[in-house]
Amino acid sequence: MKTLIIANCVENGFVGIEDDLRQTFADFDVCSAKMKLYVDTKENYLKNIEECSVEPTKKIKSCLTKKQSYFPDYLLNMVRKQVELGYDDRDIIITDLTPCMKIFENADVASSYLTCLSDTAKRTNDTARIPDTVEIMCSRALPAVKCMTDILDKECTPYPLVKKYIQDNLKANEYPCQQKYD
Repeated sequence: MKTLIIANCVENGFVGIEDDLRQTFADFDVCSAKMKLYVDTKENYLKNIEECSVEPTKKIKSCLTKKQSYFPDYLLNMVRKQVELGYDDRDIIITDLTPCMKIFENADVASSYLTCLSDTAKRTNDTARIPDTVEIMCSRALPAVKCMTDILDKECTPYPLVKKYIQDNLKANEYPCQQKYD
């Protein structure tokens, strides 16, 4: 994501902003590392992410086009929901999802996943440009998420709780798409 943002800002005419953005991202990484997933409470972890995101969000918005300005808030909503998913489905992730993920060691499964991602990118006209609307962003992102969840649904039948995780994961990925952005 960092590379995508930098490339789009440069493409938008903000030549020379790369180092500033890289430093901003490094500062965010240091700030966000103050809290540890599963060590700190979900509330404290999320609060820290929100606080650490204020400056990067401003800086990123300053170099994106007006139409792209939704993107930092979209990302923050995505991160927020992924963190909530991680906390809320922690037991499922440990007991069912982690052992099931070994399916990707199978070359056919891994190849099928990569083919799905590639086909999805072609079908949705995905590019390295941040889309002008959240609707276009989601029309590209959600089918890519389905590549993973469809494989998990098909291959993880010995792990029944993975079905709940799949549903929760889809909801988490749909949430940023359902929000309004200025």
